[in-house]
Amino acid sequence: MPTPMTDETPILNEAAKVKRNLNQDNHDRWGFAIYRCTYGDDAAWDRFKDIITARAQKEIRELGEPGILDELEWTIFDDREIFDNATAGFLREHFNQWKRDNCEREQPRATRLVEVMLLKTPRCRYFIRVDREVLDSVLGAPGNRDADPGSTATGWVHLIDTMWTAEMDCVDSDTEEFDMPDLDFELIEG
Repeated sequence: MPTPMTDETPILNEAAKVKRNLNQDNHDRWGFAIYRCTYGDDAAWDRFKDIITARAQKEIRELGEPGILDELEWTIFDDREIFDNATAGFLREHFNQWKRDNCEREQPRATRLVEVMLLKTPRCRYFIRVDREVLDSVLGAPGNRDADPGSTATGWVHLIDTMWTAEMDCVDSDTEEFDMPDLDFELIEG
């Protein structure tokens, strides 16, 4: 059971929150599944993986929680025949099946019910989709073009919510009422 917040409760940085959640839930792994959805430049893909790993390690060390690096795991899905130019909807179906098959095996000491874990933990709820646009964003950031993959350069990725549905984009956040607008564009698929 989570500890209630009081005036004396310290504000935790993101790395400390990860550590707390790993300990509370008896999880052995954290990090995201990453889908490679662009092919043709293996060197760029390898550079992307080096950059995100170095950036994660650098930031976690700077936040004072280097111990959680041992539990950090990127689960990479890299199969050209299956994932080249795959849509978020297709990847969401694949990921949901993967997590149903692997969640308990990945977190054998978990204290939460599997159903709760599948819904609540970031590792089981979100994944990263890397297409050419994402690859260019990360590799094209000024600091990422040089030799230091741990630079503070920026870039972006597609973080996909596995629980997203098209209807979620049509709920007014103030009234929580469903309102399907006339759209002149395609929804971005969560």
